[in-house]
Amino acid sequence: MSLSFVPAAFLMGAVVLFAWAVHRRRTLALLPQDWVSVTGTVIDVGGTAPRVEYASPDGRKLRFPAPPATSLTPGGEVAVLVDPRDPSRARLAEIDAVAARLIRTLFLLGAASLVMAAVTAVAFA
Repeated sequence: MSLSFVPAAFLMGAVVLFAWAVHRRRTLALLPQDWVSVTGTVIDVGGTAPRVEYASPDGRKLRFPAPPATSLTPGGEVAVLVDPRDPSRARLAEIDAVAARLIRTLFLLGAASLVMAAVTAVAFA
């Protein structure tokens, strides 16, 4: 049985990981970088999604639903990114940080797959 498919499998894995990382990076780049960071408070975790209350730069108290998959504690403080042009637009800062870590991980796994493709290509040649 020939193992010549092993380098090709690692190469295909690297291509998929790099493509996914590039796609996620483009998606993250579409998110505005000029939003202001403020502190918000989790006010409710019941229902469909937790709600976060924050003070806009002009002092108004505003609320937005956080993603349902986040683990937030009622009364806990969270970092919130707010659009300075429209303070009613906000999101959790942690979401951006997690996305950036995912992109780095995908690039590292893609690079490791490329190395494994090269090593196995030499080993099975």
